[in-house]
Amino acid sequence: MSLLQFLHQYHEATPVREPLIGYARNETELPIITEFTQQYRQYQRIERTTTSGYKMGWHRDHFLLRKFKTGFQFVPYDKEPPIHTSMIWYTHVDCVGAELILFPDKRIIPKTGMYVVFDSNHVHKVTQQHTGTRSFVLYKFLQ
Repeated sequence: MSLLQFLHQYHEATPVREPLIGYARNETELPIITEFTQQYRQYQRIERTTTSGYKMGWHRDHFLLRKFKTGFQFVPYDKEPPIHTSMIWYTHVDCVGAELILFPDKRIIPKTGMYVVFDSNHVHKVTQQHTGTRSFVLYKFLQ
């Protein structure tokens, strides 16, 4: 089975919510933080900046996609509690590339102030960043 066949099969078998996209000038304008911290109580907040050459292949949050003799599998990469929902808030975008792709074909071009909330089981990737910098905060809401 090819990678794309595996991803299509996984996508069809795993229902995910549609992503929520909005804009916020600062963290206090992220209404999802209040809503989700009341619901999940525990979350991780990770700040990152990427530069030219950065990209991420297809994955689920907290799972690596690996090919074994028997086929492809998602393998957890640590022992943290499972993530229920992920949110990326782009705090500064001045780059070409680095688009977020939610499988199979939802293409999100990052813009400063944009946030994207999505099911952490939704397979996604980031296309190659060709120039510039991209800063964001990644929130992982844990079950």
